[in-house]
Amino acid sequence: MDYMIVHVGWTKQSFQTPNPKPYTLNSTPYTLNHQRTCYHPTMNNLKRLLYFFSGLILLAQLACNDPTVIGSDLFTGDQLDIEFTDTVSLKAYALEGDSVLTYSPIIVGNDTRSFLFGDFADPILGRVKSTIYFQVSLNATVPSFEGAELDSIVLLLPYQEDGIYGDPNSTFEMEVYQLDERLYSDSVYYSSQSFKVRNTPAGFHPFVPDFKDSLTIFEPSEDTTVRYPPHLRVPLSEQLGNFLLNTDPTNYSTDSAFYSILPGFELRPVSQNQGMLSFDLRGFPTGLKLYYHQDTSKFEYTFPVFNNNVVTTYFEHDYTGSTVEPFLTNPEDETDSLLFLQGASGMDVIVEFPYLENLKGLIVNNAELVLYPQRLPGDNEMFYGNTDQLIASEIVGDSIFMLIEDVEFALNRVGNSFGEIFGGKMEDDNTYRLNISGHFQDMISGNKSNRLLISVYNKAQKASRSVISGPNHSMFPMKLRLTFTRY
Repeated sequence: MDYMIVHVGWTKQSFQTPNPKPYTLNSTPYTLNHQRTCYHPTMNNLKRLLYFFSGLILLAQLACNDPTVIGSDLFTGDQLDIEFTDTVSLKAYALEGDSVLTYSPIIVGNDTRSFLFGDFADPILGRVKSTIYFQVSLNATVPSFEGAELDSIVLLLPYQEDGIYGDPNSTFEMEVYQLDERLYSDSVYYSSQSFKVRNTPAGFHPFVPDFKDSLTIFEPSEDTTVRYPPHLRVPLSEQLGNFLLNTDPTNYSTDSAFYSILPGFELRPVSQNQGMLSFDLRGFPTGLKLYYHQDTSKFEYTFPVFNNNVVTTYFEHDYTGSTVEPFLTNPEDETDSLLFLQGASGMDVIVEFPYLENLKGLIVNNAELVLYPQRLPGDNEMFYGNTDQLIASEIVGDSIFMLIEDVEFALNRVGNSFGEIFGGKMEDDNTYRLNISGHFQDMISGNKSNRLLISVYNKAQKASRSVISGPNHSMFPMKLRLTFTRY
């Protein structure tokens, strides 16, 4: 035990406590067993001793005791004001998804790495189709194709394994078209936008995805093999390759001139599958590659996809005949049943708190919205896992959605702490728990609307989905777990 020393002009003597004796302070036993230093007052400081004596005893007590013990008897009284309920009234119903942002000049590069591709027949949520549009660019070297003869032309499309959903173990079919209108990197694009293409496809490629194994490719210009990350190689028509070799060289003088002859490509799914693929068109080795020779020399030229190039997706959903279809017809009548959350531009959930006036005068300590995923007959958990992260937005009016402050706070934290702070991730107990404490306090105060939109986080990059039970479910109702203090 160390003592705090207050200097008052004393003389000092140190000694070791011979046989330490236990003593009791506030019903807690302690033992003094360390070297002690005693201070003997001089006559001139006797009065100071009297003044400080009580203070020294108090300081010694505080220094020798665990602060969690001292005053612990006060916590009980404080805790009496903290209350808990999980019976706050709420309503929820299904909402058909709207278009989502798929490209923005301020959201490029590392922010968007997963671009969905496929015509996916989901056994619960019907059909979702995703088409990709993208630009390629000139690289740092201006090409010189004088006297060149084509060997081959291929598109290189790296897989994004984290974005693949469902069963990818079947043959997919892709058609590649040249765009017939330009994409602009300073514009904003949504998943409801498609673009004009030329009538004749530039390529058709059936393939079974292999997103696990790297590829070893012989590169003629280097006369050696090169190992690449897993990617799809799509052969394109000789007509396009010869056009690029023989076009006027001035078409390679500027980006604008180049886009006038090759605005970009459409990747169109033409087979319906039980899964959705994902490509990382910001990753290596994305691009269009020309293999050619001049006399006996072998060359290649890559038109890459840079971070500022437009890459966007077009989503189509068809719920006809699916499990979810009846819930779209009368969504407010289905609150005691099932709700659906889906990536791409798929289903969302609206949650309402209709009787907030009954909560006036409460201070929110914690408000946690708890959702329970469900499994339906015919749903294969191995392929169709629950989506990993949800997000919450305030519904302002009929069509404006703004991230709630709890989400914004978590997103602005340094590091990968979003799911730890806000929640919304799939927990070990098979629940989603969304921390809406700050926003719920504003709801009670009347500063925010009483309606929330729950949706899949990063919808445009995910095909995953979850089925959750409604607030009147007999066994696993959606609920708000509220801890509060009255004032």
